[in-house]
Amino acid sequence: MSQHQTNDIESQAYDFNRVQSLKLNNFRSYDRLECNFEGSSVVLLGPNGSGKTNILESLSLLSPGRGLRRASYDQFRNFKGPTEWGINAEVLSNSNSSYKISTGISAGRVKGREVKINEKKFLPQKLYLRLFLFLG
Repeated sequence: MSQHQTNDIESQAYDFNRVQSLKLNNFRSYDRLECNFEGSSVVLLGPNGSGKTNILESLSLLSPGRGLRRASYDQFRNFKGPTEWGINAEVLSNSNSSYKISTGISAGRVKGREVKINEKKFLPQKLYLRLFLFLG
């Protein structure tokens, strides 16, 4: 594949409109979390400090940037666990195609987070990805 073709793939727009599932590993207050979003609406309920905003922040990290709170990557990890953290989601596109998006920091990674769509690595700053936070 030529350099020009690679850039075309990385710069294409991905429009996602529905999150079907979300998995968090060692992210903020969660050691591990698995959610399946079914139905037409999702409501996050819980007392202050229970992790509702952490779920929203994890969704914000599925697109380029530093997330909802603009925290450093080290601040996303659960400090009770190892240094790596990960977010995995299955989303539907506007054309009803299913995609798997993952992001996070692996052990020993020095700079930046890794982003994958259907297991293909992308540079976050070169990926034009729009995720509409409709969970239902």
